[in-house]
Amino acid sequence: MALAQLHREAQIGRETSHPNLIALLAANLNDETPHLVFPYVLGTSARQLLVCEQRIPIAFALWVIRQASEALEVLHRAGYRHGDIQPDNLLISPNWHVTVIDLGLARGADEDANYHQQWLTGTLGYAAPELFLAGSNVAPAADIYSLGATLYEFVTGVRPDQSEANQRWKHERSGPSEGRYVDLKHLCPIASTQLARLTREMLASNPNQRPSLSQLIARLRRLEMFHLADRSRMIA
Repeated sequence: MALAQLHREAQIGRETSHPNLIALLAANLNDETPHLVFPYVLGTSARQLLVCEQRIPIAFALWVIRQASEALEVLHRAGYRHGDIQPDNLLISPNWHVTVIDLGLARGADEDANYHQQWLTGTLGYAAPELFLAGSNVAPAADIYSLGATLYEFVTGVRPDQSEANQRWKHERSGPSEGRYVDLKHLCPIASTQLARLTREMLASNPNQRPSLSQLIARLRRLEMFHLADRSRMIA
């Protein structure tokens, strides 16, 4: 399993390149100690930032998610989905440059076609609902859901599945709580209606109702422009 992940990560590293995607420098998979070589990335994970600050300011949250989305766009075009987008796998440098890491769980379209015959991979709380439904189609849109859950956590300080509405639903029904969470704007009143709507669409239970990556990037850029003054003021 571990060796298979190394082979997959090496293959993806050879086929893709983007400033916001971890670069593969070298691979040795025939040795007794197979290994990959990646550059040292100066920075901290988004998870560590959340632990220290609880939330990430909206202006910076949008910046981080947009950079991650552009890296994912390259992966998707190459025929892969990342499979484990969440704060631990987003490294942020001191100047807020984002590097998406950990491609060991990335999957190609041929693997996703047989997804439900394999072990579930990903991180609970960020994994899309279709990953848990036998017979459902798994596509790159699953990464969009994970991005949405990450953005929601950046802005509100909690994951969607940890929100009060979700916990109440699980207590009352003891069944699936898919799609039930407190609206982002209720937990972060300063968030714009457009940001709340975008997050809802990214977290749609139906993958066909989520925006495509190109649509997502365009909308994130518009929201970034709206918050650009906030970002500039905080950096200064």
